[in-house]
Order: sequence, then structure tokens, then C-alpha cells
Amino acid sequence: MDFTDAQVSRYARHILLDEIGGAGQAKLLAARVLVVGAGGLGSPMLLYLAAAGVGTIGVIDDDVVDLSNLQRQMAHTTDRLGVPKVESARAALAAINPEVRIIPHGVRLTAGNAAALVAGYDLIADGSDNFATRFLVNDACFFAGKPLVSAAVLRFDGQLATFKAGVPGAAGDERPPCYRCLYREPPPEGQIPTCAQAGVLGAFCGALGGLQATEVIKELLGIGDSLAGWLLVVDALAGTWRRIRVRRDPGCPLCGDHPSIVDLSGPRRSRGCPLPGLNATHRTSFRCWCSPAVSNGSTMRWCWPAPPPPSAPRRPCSSQTARCLHSPLAERMALAGGRSRAKEAGPPEQSTTNVKREAWPVSRNFSRPAPISACASSSAKWGSGRWGWTPLLCVAICR
Repeated sequence: MDFTDAQVSRYARHILLDEIGGAGQAKLLAARVLVVGAGGLGSPMLLYLAAAGVGTIGVIDDDVVDLSNLQRQMAHTTDRLGVPKVESARAALAAINPEVRIIPHGVRLTAGNAAALVAGYDLIADGSDNFATRFLVNDACFFAGKPLVSAAVLRFDGQLATFKAGVPGAAGDERPPCYRCLYREPPPEGQIPTCAQAGVLGAFCGALGGLQATEVIKELLGIGDSLAGWLLVVDALAGTWRRIRVRRDPGCPLCGDHPSIVDLSGPRRSRGCPLPGLNATHRTSFRCWCSPAVSNGSTMRWCWPAPPPPSAPRRPCSSQTARCLHSPLAERMALAGGRSRAKEAGPPEQSTTNVKREAWPVSRNFSRPAPISACASSSAKWGSGRWGWTPLLCVAICR
């Protein structure tokens, strides 16, 4: 393309680089990047992408500018308190480079709008501050075949990686991983503190956000060594940088050999024991795991009260047909005086035809499970006086 005199002057330092040059700068001007989050990471990333001349930049965020943001979110200013972050970011980017087209999306990313938003861009950069959004962005990028540059920061620690699991032609000698190959599912709510709870060094957000912008530009231009298949871990206090190899997980529920997540309408996590009738508190107290079955070479799904015992299998079950068959808590186990009330509790939930049904009691220390009866029977004893008031271990065969 032909550059104007103003563009030659603006992008001169890029054009001088052999790895970019005029052709590379033209690619940047034609590129479309969606930045998820206009906060601590998104702010510096947005500023650098606009300054670099990325032609179209979308930004999605449903929050407004707060005074507490200004310690690290440099795209926003004191006179824009209360203004939607996407509008504040648009004003900041327009002041830096009025030639760049900014598309604000002042909504929360959801399973209902993620596919349409992601489809309109060449690359997605995730600087969100919650796990639900991170996993949704990853899944949406995988199904859309878009590269994802993801970063996270908390206190003095940061991580950065590029994921290209669903990108056509990105496999090479080894299929690249997705975010779920690194982190299978979101942690239980409240287990990991947020920046608002634990704090974060503002200047470090700028450093990591600038580095994330660098990786975005590298991916758009196809230069340098991609971080796909690697996790960059930065410790700001120690001043150390480590690259950790991340390989595709064949058991990944998204990009593995037998995926259980087949579209964005499915659950974003396999959180807890997926039993009908369980309330949220009880549901999230259970985790399901897989281990080799004793026969037929199948895989067995075990649901233990969290945390699982040391001897419990540690591989989460990704089968679509496996499920727990009965409630492990008081809703379906009414024990009084060491006596089971299975009849009052009612029969267990019926399983799918692909699941073998068995009931297992678990001792208080969860050390020795033992089969007692087929839970398909309405007269099954779901507990016993010798076991005391205990939950049940759900078992299912993953086909």
C-alpha cells in the first residue's frame, strides 16, 4: 500500500525494522484485534496497539471507570470517572492515533454473544480479570479458529501465553494446546483472590500489558518465536522470567481426543457433582475424577467430597456420557440414629443407557470404598449404621 507522509513519519521506527518494514506495517493497518477487558492489562495493550497502527481495535468491557482503577489502568483519567471504560478507552486511543478505528463493545462477554464477537476479528487478546471470561474466551477462540494471546497478573506475579489450538495450519509437528490444556477448569469461586482482594503492582500491569501487545503484533506479522505451546511466568519481585513448556492434553475436554465441550452452549466448567436436585453449595463441594476401571479397560468416574483423598485418581473425567447417579448428601440420604431411610429419600436418579450404575459408601476418612448394591434398585441401602452419617461415592463407567 502507499503510505501518506504522515504515516511514514508516524510509523518510521517500525518501517526501519527488517522484520516489519513497509509490508509489515501495511499488515498491521489492515489487521483487526479484539481486546477483552479495558483494565490493568487491556489499558496498556490498547494504547500500544493503537500506537503501532493496528487498523481496527475492538474492546469489550461492561464496567465504568472508578477512581481505584487509575493506579494501573492508564487509558483512563480522573475526568472520566463514571464513564464506560470502552468509551474512555476510545477517547484515549483516538488521542494517540486518530487513524485507528475503535469499536467499543460495552457489554459483558457471554456464551450468547462470544461467537459473533470473536468471528469479526483476526486475533483475540484476553486481559480479563475473572476465570469465567477467560475460559469462555478460550472456548470461543477454539471454535472460531482464532489465535488467542492471554495474560494474567496478580500482586507481583504475571503469566503470558499464546493459544492456537483451533487455528487452521497452526499444528506443525505437534498440535498446539489450548488454555484448558493448562488449566482444565476454573477454580472454585473464592479460592483465588482477585486484584481487588490481594492487590497488584500498577507498573507491573503496564509491563505485562506491553509484553502482551508485543505478542499480538508478532502473531499478526508472523515474526519471531511464537509463545504458542509455552507459558511465560514473570516474578516482578525476584526479577525472574521463566518459559515453561505446555503441551496439548489428549484428555482436554475442549481440544482433546474425546472432547466433552462441543459448543459454547455447554457448561463452562465441570464444577462439582452434576446431580439433579443438588443445591449450589452441595454441588460445588464435590469433584469428579477418572481412573482405570477394574475390567473392560473402561474409565471409571469417581465423585468424592472435596478435597479428594490422597489415593483418589487425579484425572478429571471428560466423558459426555459419564455422570453421577445419586445425591451424595442429605437431600437423598436421610440418616437418623444410624439407620438408613432410603424409602423416604426416594429412588436415585435414572442414568443414561451408557452408564453402569453402582452405589458405594465411603467411610469418614474416605479411605476404603466398598460396593453395596446397584443403585438402580429403589430398595438400595444408601448408607448403614456401621458407616455412620456419610456421603456416598458415585461411580459411573465412561464409555
